[in-house]
Amino acid sequence: MRVIVLVLGCSMVTGNFVAKERDTGKEVHIPTRNQPFTAEHVHTVPVGDGVFMSQYKSQDIKLYTGEAWFTLPDVTKLPMPSPGGSWALVASQYDIVDASTGKSAPLSEMYSHHWLIYDKRVGSSGFNIGCGGEDTFISNVYGAGGEMRGINYKYPPGFGKIYHEDRYWSANIHFIRTEDLSTKQFNGSYGAALKACIECDYTPGKAISCVPGLQNTAIFACCFDGSRCPVNNRFDKTKKTYNLVYNVTWTQNTANLKDVDTYVIDAFDCEICENLAPHKTGKWTSCDDKVCKTEGSRTMPVSGTIHWGYTHQHVGAINSTLSINGKPHCTSYPHYGTDPHDAPGNEKGYAVGFHMCISPDTATDAIHVNKGDTLTLTAYASVDSEDTTSLPIPGGNHNGFMNLFFFVVNPDDASDEYACNQNKCVAQKGGVPLKTCQAACGPNNTTLV
Repeated sequence: MRVIVLVLGCSMVTGNFVAKERDTGKEVHIPTRNQPFTAEHVHTVPVGDGVFMSQYKSQDIKLYTGEAWFTLPDVTKLPMPSPGGSWALVASQYDIVDASTGKSAPLSEMYSHHWLIYDKRVGSSGFNIGCGGEDTFISNVYGAGGEMRGINYKYPPGFGKIYHEDRYWSANIHFIRTEDLSTKQFNGSYGAALKACIECDYTPGKAISCVPGLQNTAIFACCFDGSRCPVNNRFDKTKKTYNLVYNVTWTQNTANLKDVDTYVIDAFDCEICENLAPHKTGKWTSCDDKVCKTEGSRTMPVSGTIHWGYTHQHVGAINSTLSINGKPHCTSYPHYGTDPHDAPGNEKGYAVGFHMCISPDTATDAIHVNKGDTLTLTAYASVDSEDTTSLPIPGGNHNGFMNLFFFVVNPDDASDEYACNQNKCVAQKGGVPLKTCQAACGPNNTTLV
């Protein structure tokens, strides 16, 4: 059987995955799509001096009402530019469209639970701090959820993700079609039925593997590939077709670009997602009757400058603050949609975007961090049953909630690494920048190279 185990320090391997229940240690087997899935190149157009935009469109995604689509990287290949030689990714934009019209499909119809892009067939070069580093489930180089249309996926001018050869690009994609949901088990509330569907709650009749009390990643057993939320007409076997469409901006003019690397902090201490409820406690999390606070710290593994970052959260999110060595630096918070007609990008009640904690458009947002610095993420989410922020999606408990701080770093020049040894700054791989070393060594230090 194809298996991926989603636990602390897990490696990204091929296939269906087995999640372990935190409280019992019981293995929960969660099916994923096993048919190969890819995309085709549509066109490439110049958008600047030596800069191009390439558009791609995926194969058809065909779903019944209420049905989920869940693929892992071993079967999901998403092609990217392959010009040969060195090239750099400088921006990207993703959308999910109705295949019959080519227009964006609203989250109220086709919910993007999450999509994670990897730069290897299995695994990725992104670094999951404290949870296994590279090639772990949350080591993607970029990705998000329902906010895909509301996040600025670009690097600041003069920066890019540089590759010196063509790569194999893959993805983990989780979409749910939420049309014609039944309200019979929700006292006639469509909002409650919608919430249960997109949060992978237990509902009788979803699937054999969907049972009450599932925790963390095991909740995907209630929204695995091919599972179906209760609908009014379960015998309706017609499927609607969608496509994932993405635009990638890139260049081969890499000589004057500064490279960036992707890092992520999982605020649920490597458990990826959590079920939040009044008065519940968990790893790094404690809740009162209205709000859950999640706080945890990681040690920065390299020195460099952070140029882009925000916290991916789900419906119920309040905000998330990044602190460095105990000093708050910036806050990311959700933008909730307000359009009752659910215009794509402004669907009422959904988290359709996030205020960037560190914006690529604001140079003053960037901050230098040193290897060994403590990065603390403090996130808040509502569990208030009277909260109306996300109506028609009601407040209260939130299952499968995520707190993932994605950020990109331009690493310091490797030649600028020093260690303090007997009041002297000595060049040493893995050390700190010279100025930092000199400050630590004291006013009378000398430097040896």
